[in-house]
Amino acid sequence: MSQNIFPVPMDVVGCADIFERAHYYGIMRHPELFYVRSFCDVNEKLLQEFGARFQVRELYTNVADMLAAHNDGVVLNCTPTRAHAEVAVAALNAKRHCLSEKPISMTLEEADSMLEAARRNDRVLQLCFMSRYAPCWMKIKELLENNAIGKVMSISMTQYWDSGLELYGDWRTDASVSGGGIIADSAAHWVDIFRHLLGEIRSVAATGIPAPDSPRQDVDDSSLALFNFDCGAIGLLRNSWRHKRPDNEAETVEIYGTAGSIIGRLQTPWINGGIQSVKVVKADGNAEYTFNDPMARFANQIAAFADVIEKRCPASAADGRRALEIQQTIYQAMKERRFVELS
Repeated sequence: MSQNIFPVPMDVVGCADIFERAHYYGIMRHPELFYVRSFCDVNEKLLQEFGARFQVRELYTNVADMLAAHNDGVVLNCTPTRAHAEVAVAALNAKRHCLSEKPISMTLEEADSMLEAARRNDRVLQLCFMSRYAPCWMKIKELLENNAIGKVMSISMTQYWDSGLELYGDWRTDASVSGGGIIADSAAHWVDIFRHLLGEIRSVAATGIPAPDSPRQDVDDSSLALFNFDCGAIGLLRNSWRHKRPDNEAETVEIYGTAGSIIGRLQTPWINGGIQSVKVVKADGNAEYTFNDPMARFANQIAAFADVIEKRCPASAADGRRALEIQQTIYQAMKERRFVELS
């Protein structure tokens, strides 16, 4: 990668936990690529706290003012889902490349407006599908591409967060802001990984329930989703905010093929972050790979964002739209209690 346009200033919209506990580490690992120039948030108290904590002087309570202050730089969109489209379209129309949190938006119409703004302004819109950039998932993809376990028959992903009742004071459990419950909150990551590893999803069936002690009975807390892939494989996604599991099993993946299997044991994401071990089990012996750099996924994501900016190659916005379409189909399948075909 040439360095003639870097480092690039980054303007961050949304003084959010996801920035402090995730994106910040990726940016700090690549000071030759990006540096944080400004923060924008409607919560002025939080805005001032972030400015002091990260030693950033330019602070804005209005996105338009932030974008008008400079004619260069990129935007990192860390707002709640309801604001994703508005912020991203404004950034793209201001001729800024945009790295935006998942899911892409609340509706497919909003997603289309974001993709159109990126096309019209010849800017990059990339979604924060950081799991693609985790060394563990990169290793799994390499194993599958090298036919390490033969033809894949099934894949199952489990994500259990072990959250308490305090979760229900968070915007993620307010469907008017987040778009739904646990499926809206995190399914986009695993739908993207499923498609990244095995190709397109053909149909979906699902069921889900709120937690029985939840004050928000209108959002799903525990869900099961089944997938049929074009390649002939089947998939299962299990996730919940409230289920208790050991830390090293908070997230797990199991992939079974005709010649073996891949078992991934994940740690609590915000503590150790991502798969710590990937085991290949075969009749002629096992192999195990370990990964001890939990924040590498965010550093790799930032580097990939810089790469697509420079090369102007397609980013993952279209994948974000497809993930949202599948997410909405999961909710449709829950309601109708049947397999729903995807176009």
